[in-house]
Amino acid sequence: MNKTLSIIIPITIVLILNLFAANAQVLSDPKDIVGHWEGWLQATKSKLEIKTDFRAVNDNLVGTIDIPTQMVKRAPLTKITSHAGKIHFELTLGGTNVAFDGIIVANKISGNYKQDDFKGAFELVSKPAPEESGYTSILDTPTGKLYGTLELPDKGEVFPVVLLIAGSGPTDRDGNNRMVPGNCDNLKMISDSLVKRGYAVLRYDKRGIGESMSAMQSEFDVIFDDYVNDAANWIAKLRADSRFSKVAVLGHSEGALIAMLAAQKANVDAALLVSGTARSLDEIMIDQMNTNAPPEIIEEAKHIIKELKAGRKVDSVGPEILILFRPSIQPFMMSIFKVVPTVEIVKLKIPTMIIQGKHDLQVPTEEAEMLAKAKPDAKKVLVESMNHVLKIAPSDPESNFQAYADPNLPLAQGFVDAVSKFLDENMKKKKK
Repeated sequence: MNKTLSIIIPITIVLILNLFAANAQVLSDPKDIVGHWEGWLQATKSKLEIKTDFRAVNDNLVGTIDIPTQMVKRAPLTKITSHAGKIHFELTLGGTNVAFDGIIVANKISGNYKQDDFKGAFELVSKPAPEESGYTSILDTPTGKLYGTLELPDKGEVFPVVLLIAGSGPTDRDGNNRMVPGNCDNLKMISDSLVKRGYAVLRYDKRGIGESMSAMQSEFDVIFDDYVNDAANWIAKLRADSRFSKVAVLGHSEGALIAMLAAQKANVDAALLVSGTARSLDEIMIDQMNTNAPPEIIEEAKHIIKELKAGRKVDSVGPEILILFRPSIQPFMMSIFKVVPTVEIVKLKIPTMIIQGKHDLQVPTEEAEMLAKAKPDAKKVLVESMNHVLKIAPSDPESNFQAYADPNLPLAQGFVDAVSKFLDENMKKKKK
């Protein structure tokens, strides 16, 4: 990996959502910039391939960038302005900011970018948008549009459909988290696998992530219920589509909790809860802190959590835990602290699967056992040697986490087989 454009950080496991405010700017001269662009940026000794996509949304300009050699995919661009033949946009990943300034001449953008003390040239040329496997699906919400990819089997006209819901943090529709180096592509792999087995699959970028970035104006404005409502509305959209016979929802990690609640609000035929937790987030946070945090930090965290659970914001937060309890995320935490997975799973009156990897270092198998105890009629599957991102990996942390950044590593076969069998039994068999 080239050291100059160091825009990714080491993996950090934090079971809390990191929300990123959209920074779309008022658009000028949209006809000059909207579309797909491909080109390069000059690093220290070589040129790195880059691809950008710009789109006008509600008089704003939003965009994403791919840097294939650094496994950056659909990373959101911010502070985008285009006026009088000039363009400015920025990229922030892992705490590093890269600012681009260019001149638009005909179908070409050329200019310079700045990252810390380094400056380099870049160039983009307008190109036809590449064809993707699948169709773009759009969900309108009060705060903006959510974008997803719908894939259909090659044969047939009516299919059962599965909605995939990503986990916490800036995890996109393919299962890639821009705070983690490299791509995992686990959700895309699930989609590809199910489509081959005759299922339609919709996966989407949650609000504030990827192409759906502009649907979240501020971190202050988002609560956990928004993600649940978005998923429920996607389900309703699929249910209203005559191409789909039945609808299942599959949520991964925090997405499992979203799926659990969305399935209660919308008409779903089956729910698959993958690598989900059984305990509430506040209990998990305190448990994690008890293993390595000083006593005074633990006591402060307990006090803050108590206040947030009571619906009271906390203005004074120590610097050591400010990232966890920053003011902008407190409304979200107030909403998610109320949710206890073992309570919510009991409310599901549909076929339910609980599936967990035995080498998951983020969510231990005890969480799956607790969920299964709360809902004994659920199908529980523990997959040998599968880690949190659904790949076969050793149990030692270093090797285990390497699988997070390897898009060539396939899904655990035991996972694919179990999911397919459950769906076939509950989505394809005709009711008696």
